[in-house]
Amino acid sequence: MALDWALTPHGGDLCGSPCIHAFDLVLFLHAKHFKGHSSVSSAICEHLLGDAQPSATLMHELLKSKDILLLVDAFDETSGGNFLLGKVLDRTLLKNVTLLITSRYGYLRSQLQHFDSTFTIRGYNRAQQLSHIEKFAKHVKRNLKDFQPLVKMTETYFSDIACNSLNLTLLC
Repeated sequence: MALDWALTPHGGDLCGSPCIHAFDLVLFLHAKHFKGHSSVSSAICEHLLGDAQPSATLMHELLKSKDILLLVDAFDETSGGNFLLGKVLDRTLLKNVTLLITSRYGYLRSQLQHFDSTFTIRGYNRAQQLSHIEKFAKHVKRNLKDFQPLVKMTETYFSDIACNSLNLTLLC
């Protein structure tokens, strides 16, 4: 989304309601980029701007004065001890910024009360997982019995990752 915002002109195929171009600035950070920082401004300066770093004070002022979309990916991978990101999520920091955060299901439950809206993709249910494994077996021309250990493991060990089609294909 951040790249599309930067490269696509307003009025193009990506414009809808609301339009991505309604934002003055679109920023993309991985959740881990918040760790070890005392301010969102310093995290942005270090992880997005590299050598072209403005001062953290200037970035802080920019974050307060512009209409900004902040995309944060992979909350589930660094949720523990990520205090700065926690303050962004509970809206203690960056109250005026539109926040879009990605996470595997279940990791944001206590923070959901701070969001105006949520969108959840739950992935495959058990029947869909079994159907996917069957289709994979047919595609690679192997007997479904060869996949029985995987079928059993998707019930327990791999239950979280087996609901994603890409992960399930990799497991096959």
